[in-house]
Amino acid sequence: MARHIAFANELTISTIGDMANSMLHALQGGQEVTVSLTEVERIDCAALQVLVAAMKEAGKNGVTMTCSIPAFIKTYAASVGVAL
Repeated sequence: MARHIAFANELTISTIGDMANSMLHALQGGQEVTVSLTEVERIDCAALQVLVAAMKEAGKNGVTMTCSIPAFIKTYAASVGVAL
C-alpha cells in the first residue's frame, strides 16, 4: 500500500523540519510514496532541497516516489537550477 503525503500552504525554511520528518517517515516503510504539493501556495529553496533529498533517498532505497507538483513550483525550481 502506498503512503500518501500532502502538503499545503507554505513550505519554507520555517516549516521544513516537519516536511523532512514526514518525508523520512514515509520513506522508511520501503513502500511506494506519493507526495502532493498541489495545495502549496509558497515554497522556498530550503523546501526544494528537502524534496530533492527525499527523491534521491527514495531512489537509493528502491522506493518509488511519485510527486504531484504544480507548474509554478516547477518554474521556480528551474529558475534556481533544480530539475523536478
